[in-house]
Amino acid sequence: MRVDFRWVYTTILIPYASLLLEGAYRISLLLKPRSLQEQLEEIELHQATEDARLSSQASKQKSIPAARGHLRLGVFIKGDHFPSHLGISTQNHWLLMDEAVLDQHILVLGTTGAGKSEALKRLVNEIFLVTNRNLYFVDGKGDERLADDIRSLAHHHGRGLAPVFRLGFDQHGAVYDAFRGGASDIYNRLCALVGVSEAEGDAVYYADINRDLLQLICYAPVGPPRSFEDIRVRLKRDWLEAAYQHDADELETIDQELTDRDILGLSRRIRPLAREFGVCIGNDGFALEHTQCAIFSMRTQSVGDTSRRFINFLVEDLKDFIGKRQRQPAVLVIDEFGQFSNESITSLLSLARSSQLGIILSTQDIASLRGEATKKLILANTRTKLLMASDFPEDVASLAGTAYQIEDSLQYQEGDATGLGSARVQHAFKIDMNEVAKLTPGQAYLIRQRYAAKIQVKKISTDSNY
Repeated sequence: MRVDFRWVYTTILIPYASLLLEGAYRISLLLKPRSLQEQLEEIELHQATEDARLSSQASKQKSIPAARGHLRLGVFIKGDHFPSHLGISTQNHWLLMDEAVLDQHILVLGTTGAGKSEALKRLVNEIFLVTNRNLYFVDGKGDERLADDIRSLAHHHGRGLAPVFRLGFDQHGAVYDAFRGGASDIYNRLCALVGVSEAEGDAVYYADINRDLLQLICYAPVGPPRSFEDIRVRLKRDWLEAAYQHDADELETIDQELTDRDILGLSRRIRPLAREFGVCIGNDGFALEHTQCAIFSMRTQSVGDTSRRFINFLVEDLKDFIGKRQRQPAVLVIDEFGQFSNESITSLLSLARSSQLGIILSTQDIASLRGEATKKLILANTRTKLLMASDFPEDVASLAGTAYQIEDSLQYQEGDATGLGSARVQHAFKIDMNEVAKLTPGQAYLIRQRYAAKIQVKKISTDSNY
């Protein structure tokens, strides 16, 4: 009987055949051109891995010694290296900013949780540490912890016990003396507080009457008012007639052109403001020129209209302070400035530039600025931007400009790559908008005059190790 061994050979060879087929399949995958989607996923994975590596290195980077006139912002992660004339330099991976950059103003943008408050505290700490500038901090959120931290930094760096002015709290803080200066200075402050410049249409007529009355009480021969109570006393016909008894022209204006209704109208506008501010604004409080650090903390969510009027009032005081009462360089920080009247702030930016008053503006979203013209003025007058995590970074991120980039294209036929393609050089934004939205807390893009670098802003401790 003859035995058929073919089935035996077949049984033995089947596993080897399977291995050969699997190997052939894997080789075919390697040789087969990858799809466009696969290539994109590989590029994204590589970029994410590299960014994570650089970010990890930055977070572990030790601090460097402070140097006079150079603010330590954070650790360089990637991006441009700034030319020396821009006032931004790198030392041992740290990004340093010259003090002179402050006078060209800074915009800090970042959503809730991006680390914006920590970035502001870093800037404040460096200002106290490496400059002799006074600091005035305005907080539109009324964050008590932030006010305490700024106050702690001021005290630690020998700037004394900073007064904290409060608006919208159950308890009033330090009293602010905002009746400094001459008659025209106080007149401008009161116009901003009353809002005569906001009048439109038929209201312009009554605004002009209010201007007339405010000038009469401010330019009186006895001098300008020095408190809200003084203003209320002056808004009476008897007082005006007595004050101008030796000025025939003004006395005729008071007697023949101003009615009791006109005087009563302005008195009614002043009364609620005096009620609000009489206890926290007076000539027995602190003045800007007499303090090295002052904090204005306002809960705009509960006293929106009052806080906006106050910031207009404060800005007018700052305009008078700049170059006249100012004794040394200073920095004004306005956190959540979008809550206030942007028009008053834009006018201050231009004036402050030549007077060594640097301004740092901070907000969550550029959309909070009212009006396209105002937004452009803010962006144009803040030469340095610190862009943190934001869902709407386009207006600021695009200011970093573009860079040449090679764009590849592959030819596909029926879903498979043919191996043919082309490449072209074109402009692409330096900052990826998607990446900005994904920044981790403390990460930011520093942008200045079309240069941009990604950095890790280092937190500071307000307790011991500054």
